Amino acid sequence: MHLFFLLPSPLLLLALLGGLFAPQPLFAQDEHDDEIERLQRLDTIVLTSGRKLVVKVVSVTSHGVYYTKPDEEEELSFERRNVYRVTYSTGQTETMTEKALEALDELDWRAVILYENPDDVNGLYSHGMIFAESGKGSKSLRNAQRSAEAKLQKRASQKKAIAVLIHKRSTSGGFGEVPTYRIDGEAFGTEPLEEGFVDEGEVAEKRKASKGKGRRKKK
Repeated sequence: MHLFFLLPSPLLLLALLGGLFAPQPLFAQDEHDDEIERLQRLDTIVLTSGRKLVVKVVSVTSHGVYYTKPDEEEELSFERRNVYRVTYSTGQTETMTEKALEALDELDWRAVILYENPDDVNGLYSHGMIFAESGKGSKSLRNAQRSAEAKLQKRASQKKAIAVLIHKRSTSGGFGEVPTYRIDGEAFGTEPLEEGFVDEGEVAEKRKASKGKGRRKKK
């Protein structure tokens, strides 16, 4: 019995080999290069809290820094006092204000920044809800507000936070009296609170409230 094998013709063999060694499409490399080029056209905003955002800066005024997020059209902004530095895609750097965490000790309550815009705390970790009220000895509404803001910053500092997102501001008091000023907000930090963290400020407030209830019952 004779076995016969059919061998491909030289032309067919060359065609097969040519297909194996033909240059492959460089789509992945092209996409990578496009992404690098896109990032090179963006600017970097550094907030006084130390947080960085890669965005497209639209304009800078005496009041704020206006920007858009990559591939989005909605214009957002930060108050100028909350922006430490802007580094543009050209390499130029513009310093807006002193960086809070470099000017003050990180645990100093004065380094805590109060924000009104939720976008300002993106990327930070929630450390829980807090509130503060002004004292009764405030001589004006403005003084009452400052008192409440300072207390809020101190409460946030006790929770190892660097920022507070203010949810609500309210006042109370009768006619002819200096109203009490209250601020409700949420504390935020650069890292999550460690497990088992004890908020000494919250513990002190609960003790104070408990003593107050005890006095009222005795009366």
